[in-house]
Amino acid sequence: MRKARIISIKGAGVIVKLENEEEAWLPGEELSLKYNSFKSLHEQHLCAVGDELDVIEYSKELGGKRKLVSHIRVHDDPWEKVKTWTNNDVKGMCIHSVTPTRAFGKIEPAIEGYVELNEIYENKSCQFPRSWNEFKILSPGDLIAGYVDTSKIDYEKRLVKINVIPYVTNLQDISPLLPINTLNFGITSSEIIPQKQKDWELNSRNFPSINHALIVDDNAGFTEELSIYLIESGIRTTKAITLNQAESILLKPDCPDIDIAFIDVHLSGTLESYEGFDVARKIKNDHPGCRIIFMTSDEMSLNQIPEHFKDLTASYILYKPIGVETLY
Repeated sequence: MRKARIISIKGAGVIVKLENEEEAWLPGEELSLKYNSFKSLHEQHLCAVGDELDVIEYSKELGGKRKLVSHIRVHDDPWEKVKTWTNNDVKGMCIHSVTPTRAFGKIEPAIEGYVELNEIYENKSCQFPRSWNEFKILSPGDLIAGYVDTSKIDYEKRLVKINVIPYVTNLQDISPLLPINTLNFGITSSEIIPQKQKDWELNSRNFPSINHALIVDDNAGFTEELSIYLIESGIRTTKAITLNQAESILLKPDCPDIDIAFIDVHLSGTLESYEGFDVARKIKNDHPGCRIIFMTSDEMSLNQIPEHFKDLTASYILYKPIGVETLY
């Protein structure tokens, strides 16, 4: 635990100075459970410049050295509970995103998990019941269950691996239906899914897969690290650090379909320019099904997009600095 003092309040979080004079980023959702991601932090009066807080480090920004810290985890960190879990504990999980290699979901509030899809799809010995929607078309909103693999708990990325196949195999002679069909989380799937992801229509049974991502950001280090994390999840990436590079990629006749694009709003580094919106418009024209994620360190919101760009649609805005766990 460390002492921190708030030195600046931004739209989605605060900059704090640690006792060693090092600056760190405290996101709004890590500041208070009352934080509303749909409102600027300025409007919520949850803190003030000069406030002193106890914080713990939980991540670092992609492409940079700034630490990400949390206040709410100091006294009530949900991950303390994970340390008490034993191997093969049975846990349910609500899926919120699916990549070509993994499905990610929420096990409990603030505790995320994943399943390796190749372990499921390549298994020939297990007959899944019809009531489980054939499983191979696993979609966001699905509830599944499996055994906790304590050897694969990643405390840095805060991810728990769930083994589905051994769990299902042990149930084959017990019931024609999986117990997961009657699991009661006490809340509906739509309540389990984070609010900020509703624009992705995560409950749609026809949720499109994400196979190829375009990253456009003038910070080469950030672009490279974001690319690495996406590739680890089975998503091919294409990178550009300037507007011209992005346009050249999009103009290629053999440019593959782009399923999702992470775009820095201010590519030239000046807040007066919105080159990222120009890239987004070009993508939407050529790849209408692509989901757009804008990235910025500016205190903008989807409601503050300049008028001549209002025809653009975006799934979400990520505020920098961005931590590893934000991608899940």
